[in-house]
Amino acid sequence: MLALVLSILLGTFATGSAQEKPDFKLVDHEVKLNAAGGGRDSLLLNVKGLESSATGTLTVVDLGIPSRPDITISFEPKEMPASDDVRTWVLIANVEGGSSDTSQERYLSVKIGSVSTTLEYTLTHDTPPAFVWTVKPPPEQSLRPGQRIEVGVSVLGRPATNVRLLQAVFIEDGSKTLVDGGWILCAAPSGYCSPDRPISLVGSSISRLWLRPAADVIGKFTGTVILAATEDPDGEAFTMTLYGTTWWHQAIGVGVIFVGVAVAWVASTWSQNAINRRQLLRPVMALASRATALGARLDRLREPISEHLEGTRRKLATLDANKMIGELQNGNMLPGIIPLPRATMESSTEAYQKFLVDRVDLFNLLDMLIDAGFEEADGVLPDPLLPVHKTAVAKAAEDLDKLSGSENIKDVADEVAAILTTLGAALNPGPTRSAKSRAAPVPPSAGELTVEINRLSCFVWSIFGLLATALGSYVVVFTNPGFGLPADFLFCLFWGFGLPSSAQQLAQATVSSAGTALGVPIPKPS
Repeated sequence: MLALVLSILLGTFATGSAQEKPDFKLVDHEVKLNAAGGGRDSLLLNVKGLESSATGTLTVVDLGIPSRPDITISFEPKEMPASDDVRTWVLIANVEGGSSDTSQERYLSVKIGSVSTTLEYTLTHDTPPAFVWTVKPPPEQSLRPGQRIEVGVSVLGRPATNVRLLQAVFIEDGSKTLVDGGWILCAAPSGYCSPDRPISLVGSSISRLWLRPAADVIGKFTGTVILAATEDPDGEAFTMTLYGTTWWHQAIGVGVIFVGVAVAWVASTWSQNAINRRQLLRPVMALASRATALGARLDRLREPISEHLEGTRRKLATLDANKMIGELQNGNMLPGIIPLPRATMESSTEAYQKFLVDRVDLFNLLDMLIDAGFEEADGVLPDPLLPVHKTAVAKAAEDLDKLSGSENIKDVADEVAAILTTLGAALNPGPTRSAKSRAAPVPPSAGELTVEINRLSCFVWSIFGLLATALGSYVVVFTNPGFGLPADFLFCLFWGFGLPSSAQQLAQATVSSAGTALGVPIPKPS
């Protein structure tokens, strides 16, 4: 029993002694050096159970263990407001010497009044933040002259210094050529930009940079861009696609399309119409030429026969070239000089054939009438011609002239023979006189209706040309943000040859049908 009481008393005494001892504790036990060595840092010291009688200044001394001659550490304690039974000091550590790779466990002595203790702390270097950056590639875009491409850059941790364009290679999709003059990295969307001007980006920030081509970009280019910095010499790479053109390239393209449409119209529509017209005019012009010869034979007839040829000359005038062409055009039997936008000659072939047969029959009638009638009568005129003879000749000439309106050449031949027999009986043949010549009549001009048709045709074809040019400009030029390559202008020139050949088909044409007609892919607008 006595042993049990003694043990309880001793335990109670030991417990009381332990509670009376202050508890020193470093909340943060690391002192960090700067990257270049040395520096200034702080520790937090909490002391619990310190008697109120323990007054005085707190002293903190580095014990220099382990020994480093190049390192000197001193502490400046500053007491903070107390809470309950805990007193707190901030120990400001001033470190001189050391390096960025210093790391060691050290000891310091803490004393206040008659109470002291030794605590362990760690001297280490301050690890700089890691460098991480991300380059945001721009979307596919069209680049106008003087425009710059915006590139987003996100920097985490340390700043990015000496940011530069390590590589920028853009290859044109068609010709496989590089962008002329290269590229320049700029820190602003406008203003002066030099490749020799250094660019730095603040750490933990989102920034924007701009790429500017040294020359105008014409075409569609796909390439790779690499941005590098001192902290990342290998750089960040991204790919992008861009298009480039200029307004004057597009203007030339529109002009070339118009030229192509005009050349296509001349080479196809106009030339074919001209060939058809000339083929149909060949027999007409041949007949008109022979009719002109008949007129010359009438001019050589003598008086009084030449005074009674009104009906014959009137019929012969219908075989004039200009008059026959006018009748053919007015009757819609002959293509005009300017082709019509829409074909309206449904029954023109049969009408043309009938017209030509009628004119050939008329020519044969007049030829027979002049050859077997008027010239035969002229050949039997006596010299001198007496008044009684003039009456008979005039009567015969009038009768022959009336026969020019007949339709049956066989009946006319019999009547001509009868008229000449009557004339021969009334005349006493004698020496003949030479026939006098007269100037050929001037052929009449084309009719006003033909002129009006040509004007309307010109107007309609002009509208067709403008619509074809407008459609080609939209499909070929304005929907191609990389327009300006030689192949683009060649495509413009031949645009007209792939278009529909009538205004109705043009009205029904779409971008897709135009692309199908030309056999090439049409880029879609972005």
